Amino acid sequence: DNGKKFAYNAFMELTYLRASLRQMLVISQMTCEVLDNARMNVLQEIQRSNQVQISVRELEAGKTYYTYSAKEKTYEPFVAKESYSASDPEWAELARTKIVKVPPQNV
Repeated sequence: DNGKKFAYNAFMELTYLRASLRQMLVISQMTCEVLDNARMNVLQEIQRSNQVQISVRELEAGKTYYTYSAKEKTYEPFVAKESYSASDPEWAELARTKIVKVPPQNV
């Protein structure tokens, strides 16, 4: 933070740059506030959206889903290679796993 203040203050001594630097500071502060508000709006919408948990029967081949790892407490990408049935060896493991279409975002 001090480095940024020093850089601006060092150039403020030059009269012909002073007005331009002040205008640049004002514009950057306004833009930062607008960007922060936009980011917060996006994050609020993500929080409000319902995470649709799906079952193994609803998996479609070739689509990416996210499985929850309770051990690491993370969502891992998972690409369904095929439509699974109860006779498949992966069925039992996937049936016990939380599967969502979109990983939740935490603020």
